[in-house]
Amino acid sequence: MFSGNVPFDSFTSPSLKYLYLDHNQLGGQIDVQTFPQLTNLTTLWLSNNNFSGELELDTLLSTLPNLEDLDLSYSGFSVTTKNTNHYVNPGFRDLQLASCKLKVFPNSLRAMKQLFWLDLSSNEIHGQIPHWAGEIGLQYLNLSHNFITGLPQFQWYGLSELYLQSNLIEGPFPQSICHMSNMRSLDMSNNRFGGLIPQCFGNITSSLEMIDIGNNSFQGTIPDVYGDCGNLEGLILNGNHLRGEVPSSLSKCQQLTVLDLGKNHLNGAFPGWLGALPNLQALVLKSNNFHGHIQPSATVDSPFPSLRVLDLSHNRFVGQLPAKYFQNFNSMKNVVKSSTTPEYLSMGNGVGAHDLEEAKQEKKCLYGKMKLFSERQVMVGGGWMF
Repeated sequence: MFSGNVPFDSFTSPSLKYLYLDHNQLGGQIDVQTFPQLTNLTTLWLSNNNFSGELELDTLLSTLPNLEDLDLSYSGFSVTTKNTNHYVNPGFRDLQLASCKLKVFPNSLRAMKQLFWLDLSSNEIHGQIPHWAGEIGLQYLNLSHNFITGLPQFQWYGLSELYLQSNLIEGPFPQSICHMSNMRSLDMSNNRFGGLIPQCFGNITSSLEMIDIGNNSFQGTIPDVYGDCGNLEGLILNGNHLRGEVPSSLSKCQQLTVLDLGKNHLNGAFPGWLGALPNLQALVLKSNNFHGHIQPSATVDSPFPSLRVLDLSHNRFVGQLPAKYFQNFNSMKNVVKSSTTPEYLSMGNGVGAHDLEEAKQEKKCLYGKMKLFSERQVMVGGGWMF
């Protein structure tokens, strides 16, 4: 790992095409006027360093006319844009500006006809995303952790990963998401979405591996899952206003690892049929209106074989947890023996994401938002039972 200032004025060779200085402890400032001789530079990665000062995006892009791939995420730079009409390589493909104190959505993106990877997360972008942004043919989009209030009518039908969490976005569930047949990861959590979850939601589970729409204001019932949901590993709907029973169609999701339905208004009896899901490791039903005795499903011989976290607190269950469950909580016992921290679901490992923020902080543990536990834990009523 390198440290110290970088003598950028020494990089003067017109034949230089790739410059990788990411993931070091490099510091100092950059004068973009040191770059004009790098006319053939296509890739510039300066992410995860300790640089300082401002970089004006439009000036930088026009100074490097063949640039296709720019990563300044977590570099220390403050990126500004005057949103003026400078030249931008129309073949630009990959722009990563996470945590660059960016305050507006850059107009220069409009000229990037080939852009497929865009990360503007953890910035200070306010207001609506411009309507023309919906026409960019993206495959990966991360706008999380900003102050965005509205989305365009987008046509990102080739999108495979969409991260909108932790913004101020209002309105209904975007229907166009239902037409994104390549979608693998969807995170809309911690926003102000509301209304009903559309029935077409049940169709997109055939391609999705992770869905998180928790901590919004969705109402109504959980749509049935239609067709195959064999890739779905995480379904997080916590912190909404959902009612009704847990749809039994979820029993088709055999790869489901985490199911979080906590803090809603769901009712009915304990969905014992979930015990047949062979890979389910975390089941959270807390703070709902479930009621009655907890009865194992008569059709499941060894229920919850992989379960490590079970939270049934703050419901209206009565009686005792069946001994059959405790006898089968082998994964809880094994975690304690091995003293390992379980990884329940990786989110955002992405399509060769040049470490996508260290591969989303080295496999952003599924339960990223809810702090999962490394010991056997069952929560019922208001307290823990071991």
